[in-house]
Amino acid sequence: MYEVGQICFGSYLCIVSVWDIRRRMIPCWLLGIGGVLAVVFQLLQKNTSVVSVLAGMAVGGIFLVISKVTEEGLGYGDSLMILAVGIYMGFWQLLYLLTGAYLMAAVFAGVVLVRKRFSRKDSFPFIPFLTAAYIAVLVWGGV
Repeated sequence: MYEVGQICFGSYLCIVSVWDIRRRMIPCWLLGIGGVLAVVFQLLQKNTSVVSVLAGMAVGGIFLVISKVTEEGLGYGDSLMILAVGIYMGFWQLLYLLTGAYLMAAVFAGVVLVRKRFSRKDSFPFIPFLTAAYIAVLVWGGV
């Protein structure tokens, strides 16, 4: 059951990544599916402590505050996805995932800035980086 959850959640992240790349906005119903999936798999698998799940949710909550304060410098959709991933993975795995996602996003931003494809005011979708980091955590660290 554990591997099924990983595959389902990873597939969900891939679908949302494609949506984010194409539309640059994620509908609430699609984000809601992620939250429901995270809760259901967490209840079925019971492989993460309640404290870790609550701490992962708190991280997502912090990102929601950041979205509000920065007037969506980091979009609400990205923050809600971080909240769902925090529920699914728990605190420590979420920290590994966020570290990888932000590192990949920074490299991407640096490359496109150097190649003059973006200016400092342009934005890019973040969920594909979350998805890539999720896959990396699965491959190297295990969830």
